[in-house]
Amino acid sequence: MMDPDEMKFLKIMEIIKRAQNLIIKVRREGGDTRRAVELLSEATYALKLKEYDQALAYAKECTLEIIRIKKEMDLSRPLTVEELERLPKEELRELCVRWGLSPIGLKQELVERLSEIARRYGGKIPPYPPKEKSWEKGAERPPKEEVKESEKEKGAEKEEGMSVEEALEEISPGFSYLLEEKRPEKCFEIFSRLLDGGYSGLMFTRTNPKLVRRKYRIEGDAEIYWLTDQEDIEEQRVSHSLESLIYRIEEFVKNRDKCIILLDGLEYLLGNNTFNAVMRFLRRLVDRTSAAENIFLVALSPYTMDEKDVSLLEREIVPLKLR
Repeated sequence: MMDPDEMKFLKIMEIIKRAQNLIIKVRREGGDTRRAVELLSEATYALKLKEYDQALAYAKECTLEIIRIKKEMDLSRPLTVEELERLPKEELRELCVRWGLSPIGLKQELVERLSEIARRYGGKIPPYPPKEKSWEKGAERPPKEEVKESEKEKGAEKEEGMSVEEALEEISPGFSYLLEEKRPEKCFEIFSRLLDGGYSGLMFTRTNPKLVRRKYRIEGDAEIYWLTDQEDIEEQRVSHSLESLIYRIEEFVKNRDKCIILLDGLEYLLGNNTFNAVMRFLRRLVDRTSAAENIFLVALSPYTMDEKDVSLLEREIVPLKLR
């Protein structure tokens, strides 16, 4: 039987080799891989010191960095229909959003929507739609039907988002996700479904835990803390102190293999701490989630924050827009 440390070593080596091949490929295509190379060096060095958790975290971060570079390269040039069919579903969704199309549906449906635009531009879809023209006298106007259809699609995009089932298909161990919805509802359903799948769960919420347990049938190995400064309550509570949150998370995951952490109350934390402090807190949890292969979910209503702040969060945490 293979030694557990040897199994870890081989698993990390496989990730490192795959990352090396990706770096070579992206570099040949003109991508800036300096950051990825630095992360790969850190992973290799940590592996030599037998710091397996740290090596795995660096190797995963390196892989994500290369994927990000490749994604930016692909989406910053005109794409043929054949190239669209080879893109991952998430990148097709991003292109649909850029063009004001609905990003919901099967992969082939997304390709078909984008293919229509590609045909209008000689077989290739530009990375971004051209700027709107101020129509002058005598200039050719777009057909009214086309304008109406575009408006319908934009309206559909505002109303639509991912269902709980679609979100669960996207969620993988070792990653952190920003669950964007108007009111925190689907995030609780996702949490409950993952508990049913064998995860241990830790939740911080601004909603009364008693109501959350009853409405979303939270059962199994799960702890729920009420994010509040009010002390005279029966439920487990925690204040806006980021150190207290970190302590409770570390204690919870210490002796558990598969954990899911849900933070519902980001606005509350931002109202009582600086934005930079909260970002440092989130980055720390994102890194630890990756190293331990747990799942970290952050519920967010994008309408309660500035677009710039939401963009910063989306750079650190994978966004999933829910309907």
